Amino acid sequence: MCVAGFVLLLRPAILFNLLRGYQNSAGLYGLAVVVRLILGIVLILAAPASRFPLTLEILGWIAIVAAVFIGALGTTRFSKLMAWALGLSEGLGRLSGVFALLFGGFLIYAVR
Repeated sequence: MCVAGFVLLLRPAILFNLLRGYQNSAGLYGLAVVVRLILGIVLILAAPASRFPLTLEILGWIAIVAAVFIGALGTTRFSKLMAWALGLSEGLGRLSGVFALLFGGFLIYAVR
C-alpha cells in the first residue's frame, strides 16, 4: 500500500500506464478479487490483536464485500470500470497517493 502510494505521489503515470496495459486482462480481474479477499481475511484475523480491532474488522469486511462485488461484475464490466476509474484518476493521482500512504501507515500503526 505504501509503495503504491509513493509511486502515485511521485510518478502517477507509471502505475496508471501499467494498469491501462492490463485493464482488459482476466489476470488483473482475478488479482483484484483475490487481493481484496486476502486483505479482508488478514484484516479480520489481525483485528483482535490490533490497536483498533473494530476498525480493522470493519475494513476487512468491506474488502471482502468489494471482492464479492468485483467477482460478480465479470471481466467485461470490470474492464469498463477500470477504464472509467483510470480516466478519473489522472487528475487525482497524487491525491490517491497521499491517501494510499496514509492508509498504509495507519495499517502499519494499527498492527504494530
